[in-house]
Amino acid sequence: MNTFKLLVCLLCLSLAGCAEMGLKPHKPSTKNSLEIAKTAGMFQILTIKGATPEITKILNSDLMSCGATTFSMPRGNTVGTFVREIFEQELISAKKLSDHGTPVEVVIKSMDLSTISKENGVWTIEIAYTANDKTTNVKTITEFESKVSLLTSCTHTASVFEDTMADNLVEFFNKIR
Repeated sequence: MNTFKLLVCLLCLSLAGCAEMGLKPHKPSTKNSLEIAKTAGMFQILTIKGATPEITKILNSDLMSCGATTFSMPRGNTVGTFVREIFEQELISAKKLSDHGTPVEVVIKSMDLSTISKENGVWTIEIAYTANDKTTNVKTITEFESKVSLLTSCTHTASVFEDTMADNLVEFFNKIR
């Protein structure tokens, strides 16, 4: 009987987890817009590439696996086009996006999600930005809580991914100012 209860409990937990969830389109933050706006000039995101075949494979997929969660990108985007959308939305909000602006090449070197404890996670994202023949490396580490429920945890993990990407872009602009 105890084995049966354990199996039922495990089945319920696996069904309660979020096997796949969709991300919402990115909404830029006012704080990021104000920081990016301090940078002189206009910009365009020229390319977004992976530094390794593994990252390139993730960027070309419309799903991104993060532990027990798989995120599907909004509006049928790939991960790479979603990252481009995050960056371009931040630039539009800061009034810094232009087809004739300084081209920025983006090479994603790492996108790692790890668990610090049962209740906390961390996104570590490292990107090399190249603009005006100068490469600037930016590594962003964002810790977050994920203990309320499985659904809340999955939603929060996705939200923090977007925030970490946007924060990484802001840090790039802070470094080139």
